[in-house]
Amino acid sequence: MDNWIKSMIVLCTYFILFFSFGSLITCRKDRGGKSVGLTVLIGFFLYHIIFQIITIPLMFALQPLSRLTLLWTVLALGIVLFSVWKNHKVWGRIFRDLWRNVCGKTVYERLWRLAAVAIVLANVLAVSLIYSSYWDATYYVGSVSYSVYHNTINTINPLLGAAFETFDLKHCLATYHMNDAVFCQLFSLHPLIETKTVMVIVVTILLNLIYSCFADFFFPGNPRAKALFLGFGFLINLCTFSDYTSSAFVLLRTYEGKAIAGAVVAPFLFYWFIRLFRSAGKIEWEGLFIVSWGAVAVSSSAMFLVPAALGIFAVVQWVRTRHFRVVLCSMACMVPAGVVLACYLLNRLGLLYIYTSR
Repeated sequence: MDNWIKSMIVLCTYFILFFSFGSLITCRKDRGGKSVGLTVLIGFFLYHIIFQIITIPLMFALQPLSRLTLLWTVLALGIVLFSVWKNHKVWGRIFRDLWRNVCGKTVYERLWRLAAVAIVLANVLAVSLIYSSYWDATYYVGSVSYSVYHNTINTINPLLGAAFETFDLKHCLATYHMNDAVFCQLFSLHPLIETKTVMVIVVTILLNLIYSCFADFFFPGNPRAKALFLGFGFLINLCTFSDYTSSAFVLLRTYEGKAIAGAVVAPFLFYWFIRLFRSAGKIEWEGLFIVSWGAVAVSSSAMFLVPAALGIFAVVQWVRTRHFRVVLCSMACMVPAGVVLACYLLNRLGLLYIYTSR
């Protein structure tokens, strides 16, 4: 029972953090069409960007996990309080609009909005109940476990239980799992519960928020179309997964950063590409940059996905508009992924090592 209570508290904490961080981007005066879902999604990636900026120096300085936990708790709390102070009036309008949308004007609208909520809950339940055990869970879940119980930051090889001689730059620059370790230490939560229950639910909800953003974009003001869109998304993931699709990661390996890269990052990049096709405003480029950087803070696989996706988008958009600014902005969005990719390649070539002992 204690673990259930802790899990619910952690879930609520995550979404409060994501909404507070995202509000710093979406709740500015010049931003229209403010959405709770879009704010949470942007906040998720902005949260992990800032967490990566804080974590990497402490990790390379061989600081204990407890120091990172303390520093991040203070910083995150400060950002939340600042966001509350700056955006509380806007939040009131956003949640009033959300409540009116949920209630709907007619019984017909209410039923379809309830159907959409039921589909999301069914998705969460299905993913939570499906259990699988892949060999690489030893690495990802083990990395969190060793960091928590040895009070370290990515210095122990989870496959061997021995200290790394040098940092594994392929994985350690993506600090998503160290955030799991911080929450495990902060809430005294077992790493298996954090990685295979709490974050499974978080990622599933984020995925459905992306589907919701697409539905709002394609079918504005149509609750029936939105519910059907969410339902078909759920069915596609449930019935068509294989080793070659992101659905397998969503259903069976949600604890990995690859699940977020394939099922959350890829469609969310596509969402910003579609918005940029329609209107290349400041919020669209900011959103694309935050997702592109946040992706490599979450998953090492994103250092290949992001430049490829942005490169294709830049070529297509330049052909459409003949504006070279599109290419420059796309290249700017590639920079964080390019830095991570360069570090990885230099490490593989034997030119860059960072030792785990003083």
